[in-house]
Amino acid sequence: RVLDIAIRKGANYADVRVIPYSVTEDISVKNGVVENLEYSELAGFGVRVVVGGVWGFASSSNAVQKGIPRIVHLAFRIPKASALTRKKAVRISSGLIWKNAQYLSSFSIDPFKVSREEKVDLLVKADQLMRKQSTKVKITECDLSFNRTVKFFSSTEGTNIRQEIIISGGGISARSVEGDEVQTR
Repeated sequence: RVLDIAIRKGANYADVRVIPYSVTEDISVKNGVVENLEYSELAGFGVRVVVGGVWGFASSSNAVQKGIPRIVHLAFRIPKASALTRKKAVRISSGLIWKNAQYLSSFSIDPFKVSREEKVDLLVKADQLMRKQSTKVKITECDLSFNRTVKFFSSTEGTNIRQEIIISGGGISARSVEGDEVQTR
């Protein structure tokens, strides 16, 4: 629908990136106490157009069907203004057309199927183990971060790509103090 509107309005090229679903979970423990427990979801889409040899872009976090024409219209306003200072026309290079391509992150365990309680318990245990190592350990910090994003990309050249990307990360650190010396590991 976005691409159809863009072509009808006169775009030489258009693409749309849709993120119907992105979820992030961040958990942190400092000195044995849960300091941060955050869960967020977001969605949205962005439209790029080339009109008269100039790029335009607009985006929205509201992907309601009736709002799509307004965002496409906003993307067309930028090239009109930028055309006044254009030195060279944008040319889209020919590239590979990916029809119905898909990418899914590989993983052994889906971090969003592990309970929040298990994740917090893991961090608290890691914190306790660091503190047991030495009485010099004064500050301990542990964190986990997870993100799952579903993305779709389509262009007027015929590319259609679906991606589901899962990113997991974590870390621990211990700060030891003895006299005037402070070390973090």
